[in-house]
This record gives sequence, C-alpha cells and structure tokens, in this order.
Amino acid sequence: MPANELLRMLRRQPFTPFRMHISGDTVYEIHHPEMVIVLAAAAIVAFPDPANPEMASSWELVDLRHIIRLEPIRSEAGLPG
Repeated sequence: MPANELLRMLRRQPFTPFRMHISGDTVYEIHHPEMVIVLAAAAIVAFPDPANPEMASSWELVDLRHIIRLEPIRSEAGLPG
C-alpha cells in the first residue's frame, strides 16, 4: 500500500477508526491516528497500555507492502465509526 493512502486515512477529519488488514490474516484496529507512525516503506503500529491508554505498551513494524486494505469500523447502529 502506498504511504500516502495510509496517511490519508489517518488524517481524515473527523477521524474514522479503521481496521488495517495485513497479509497472513493479521488485523489491527486503529482507534486513534496517534497509534500509527508512517515511514517511507513501513508503519509503526502502537498498542495502548491498558493501565495507561495514553502510553503504548508495545508496537509492531509493518511493511507497507503487507497492508492489504483499510476498512472503516462501523458503529453497532451501522453508522460511521
């Protein structure tokens, strides 16, 4: 996936939470734009610490070539995130 496509989703106003589908059946739910740092060929996905959600407890480096698609997370009522 091109970096600018991921950046466009992260910069959307208002922000819409989305799922990042990765090859190998991995899916990351992105609920805040601060959870992802986009690099030229990869993205750093941070996972909030349950005890302190403003801090990351861990992170993963994802090669942009492995991002298959981005899918908005819809609310239970079927309305946008």
